[in-house]
Amino acid sequence: QWRQPLTHLSYIVMNIEDAFKHKSLDEKYMVKKVDEANSQIDFMSQTIEDFRDFYAPIKRKENFSIAEETEHILEIMKHILEEKDIEVRLLVKEDSVLKNYKNGYKQVMLNLLTNAKDALIENHVLKPCIEIMIEKEEVRVYDNAGGVEADKLQKIFEPYFTSKEKSLGIGLYMSKMIVEKSMEATLSVENTKKGACFKMVFKV
Repeated sequence: QWRQPLTHLSYIVMNIEDAFKHKSLDEKYMVKKVDEANSQIDFMSQTIEDFRDFYAPIKRKENFSIAEETEHILEIMKHILEEKDIEVRLLVKEDSVLKNYKNGYKQVMLNLLTNAKDALIENHVLKPCIEIMIEKEEVRVYDNAGGVEADKLQKIFEPYFTSKEKSLGIGLYMSKMIVEKSMEATLSVENTKKGACFKMVFKV
């Protein structure tokens, strides 16, 4: 959950350094970058608190909009996806307000988007695209990376299963545990004509 915000912070620092070298670092630009950095730090801090909540005996649920929290995660990943020229489409057919673990949803969505991004990069897709569709209590995350091989599709949520060289293989496993054990919802995957589709279905 920290890898993407840390990468974003690194980009922010490089942007500031580059602007300074080219003598284009003015107050407006600096304020913008500081705000972006603080947003990443706040998210990382909240992640620590929410992981504590997941392992604590008492868990608190809260009302949240699926669309709003999805937009928040997209803002977190905005610069990383733009840097890789990945188009993102958010289609909200009908939003839903859940009473559930908000940061659990954000952690899972971050994992699913990161997984889609990695698949698009590894498969060298010419026009990479991630599409998120929200319809009531159902959330689908599509990519056009070509899909998952049939034998791997059955194992994709198993712990330590990965096709990536630099991966522990626990991201999707943890996502499924959060969704199904903590949030009492479902997380599944299927192939489409263009790629993979991860689907979450929540109880309203």
